[in-house]
Amino acid sequence: MLDRLFKKYRNVMFDLDGTLVDTMCIWERALENVLAEQGYTEYLLQAKEHLRMGVSPFFFTDRNEARRLFILMRTEFLSIMKEEGIRTIIDVKYLETLSKEKHLSLVTSAKRDVALKVLDMSGLKELFDVVITSSDTVRLKPHPEPIWKVLEVVEGWPAIFIGDTYVDMLAARRATVEFMHIKGVVKYVKGGSI
Repeated sequence: MLDRLFKKYRNVMFDLDGTLVDTMCIWERALENVLAEQGYTEYLLQAKEHLRMGVSPFFFTDRNEARRLFILMRTEFLSIMKEEGIRTIIDVKYLETLSKEKHLSLVTSAKRDVALKVLDMSGLKELFDVVITSSDTVRLKPHPEPIWKVLEVVEGWPAIFIGDTYVDMLAARRATVEFMHIKGVVKYVKGGSI
């Protein structure tokens, strides 16, 4: 099965949230809780929309307040995640097999501490040759810098980036690597064709 989907690639890069693990509902609940606690409930619908697009949900305030709210949201996310656990989107056994044949890399806009906790809780931590987070780059996706960082370390051309958002697709295109939406991979793994 791996031969057909990823045959021509040496490096298979993945986004984290919404691609490898189903964390969007946890992030949304964390956002809801923080906005309610801090008195910003009137921005909830727009903030959720921004979060789903992969951009800052705190568009309505200045940079310092946005940073403070993000730290609160991240703390709330980790608390909910610890309490409820995480569901993987792609079968872990499939990824284990893939990791034996290809360089697997992670490119995420999450901070390193959060990304590593998510990987650890989901049983995926040991599968990746390289993990690039927002803590490792100056610019975030959709800028290609995070993907370029992986390619500097792994030298894995040709490469493909698998993600779930428009921001992921833009980053891949700007980095001149192929892009595949996670829905195509999930369909393939479950026995369909893409």
